Amino acid sequence: MATEIKAAQNDVPGPYSCHCLVARQMARQLTRSYDRRLRPAGISVGDFSILQFLSPGEGMTMADLGASLFMERTTLVRNLRPLTAAGLVEVSRDPQESRRHMVAITATGRHKLSEAAALWSQAQEEFEAAAGGAEADEIRRRSLAALGLMQD
Repeated sequence: MATEIKAAQNDVPGPYSCHCLVARQMARQLTRSYDRRLRPAGISVGDFSILQFLSPGEGMTMADLGASLFMERTTLVRNLRPLTAAGLVEVSRDPQESRRHMVAITATGRHKLSEAAALWSQAQEEFEAAAGGAEADEIRRRSLAALGLMQD
């Protein structure tokens, strides 16, 4: 359902002049699209992202994973619970620092990530078709730059 953008009156900015609102609307729409594509694998795009961050190495501290995802600790813990229950990730205490928790992907998690990769690619292609391939890359590049993760 599309809403027509109406001009602001009396020098009051309209709702679509708010960068945050538009970014949140875009994020919700993208999330729905990716979640729909990933549903056959039984994971969400949030789950997929967590598994992607954990896949290269021996795990990450909870703090580092939260920082990488721009996620508060309580939100991260809430998102890790179903992944832990499904055996996709393990959370343990760091042997060097008992107050620090480590998060690692399991073999089952690696398998799930591999299973979901083709579905994720379909979601990527769907967005690129809607936005245009070069435009989709530009949106991602500029978003990463705005987050301070890449030079513009």
